[in-house]
Amino acid sequence: MAGIDGNNISIGASVVITGQGTADFRQPGATFASVAGVIVRASLSPANVAGSFCGVDVRNGRLLLGVMQGNYAPGRGRMTVLGEKNMAAHLDELYGVTAQARGTTITCSSGAVQITVTDTSLATGSVGLFTIGATARFTDATYCMP
Repeated sequence: MAGIDGNNISIGASVVITGQGTADFRQPGATFASVAGVIVRASLSPANVAGSFCGVDVRNGRLLLGVMQGNYAPGRGRMTVLGEKNMAAHLDELYGVTAQARGTTITCSSGAVQITVTDTSLATGSVGLFTIGATARFTDATYCMP
């Protein structure tokens, strides 16, 4: 969804992760990830992807909040994990995932698990859905500008 200011915005979606990617994907960090969720302050161009992501990682049983920036050809791009919390996460289960950006505060949640951080790396952008090293189905996506 393009054309949104993105400074104060939230997006939520229901996510079912249906498959894990191969173990050759090593982002974020040095662990293999199979993540699906929502993204705020996103911008896309042929050479660059940027945004703050919030997603469920079924490979590692955690909720992740982070920032991606750069070219995502193999071996390029940068993903920084800003926060993570352990949670039960399994294939083929339904998870509600929400990301909210207000000023420099980003909040990521799924069920009772919540992460809140301060981040100044991205100020505006669109909202969307994403997967990293996973296949997923998304339903009930809604966004709100307060």
